[in-house]
Amino acid sequence: MITPGRLATFLRRGPRHLATRLYYTVRAPKARCFPLVIDRIKGRGLEVGGPSPIFAHRGLLPVYSRVAELDNCNFAAETVWERPLSEGRHFRFGARTGFQFLSEAFAIKVPDESYDFVLSSHMLEHSANPLRVLLEWRRVLRPGGHLLLVLPEARSTYDRRRPITTLEHLKHDFASSTPESDTTHFDEIAALHTEHPDRQALRTSLEDNKTHRMAHHHVFDVALSVDLVRLAGFEILAQEVEYPCHIIVFARKAGEQPALGEAR
Repeated sequence: MITPGRLATFLRRGPRHLATRLYYTVRAPKARCFPLVIDRIKGRGLEVGGPSPIFAHRGLLPVYSRVAELDNCNFAAETVWERPLSEGRHFRFGARTGFQFLSEAFAIKVPDESYDFVLSSHMLEHSANPLRVLLEWRRVLRPGGHLLLVLPEARSTYDRRRPITTLEHLKHDFASSTPESDTTHFDEIAALHTEHPDRQALRTSLEDNKTHRMAHHHVFDVALSVDLVRLAGFEILAQEVEYPCHIIVFARKAGEQPALGEAR
């Protein structure tokens, strides 16, 4: 359902936005890197935060129908995006089913090197400590396994007035073991959000973020996304930005463990 606020925002963006939106709806084009992705993503995988339209039949990266097995991890049984959830073989991706885990993205309940690939779309920006999360995904990947990561490009979202997060800030969050209950960016989010109609209501909602996880703790562009994935011990295979706001990074688990030290 389109709310009046969302409709007003949509109309403000003008005829070019409308035409582009219709093109992507009707034609369902693929990301430029999709041939490389589908050639490399094989075997058993894990999605964190799914299911995601971008990976479905008419998405930019329609991998659901092409992979052998896919499990999923969500942080709680009740989320804004999916409900109700329970652990077990309940995760629906396309016409098939995989195992649903309920755990934080930095503490997935599987042994080391369990998966051939990890998928994630518009999830990592909701983490207060994204480097810790990426290192966990690296842990569960087999040697040479692949990561397909999609993040919001800030200049095309309601974060456009916020400054791009620095890599040093993300390193500090990791070194300090910043928890998911962190409130560091909440005043900035409330002050600079470009689309929420009630800033006070937004600020109040952020106080319950540990439950609903809707806040974008960090703000990404392509350079930060690539640097962060590389820092976490991955080799970058492809990077691009696709309409309307998708940063796509495709990477392979590198051989050497990243030298980041221990988090506090």
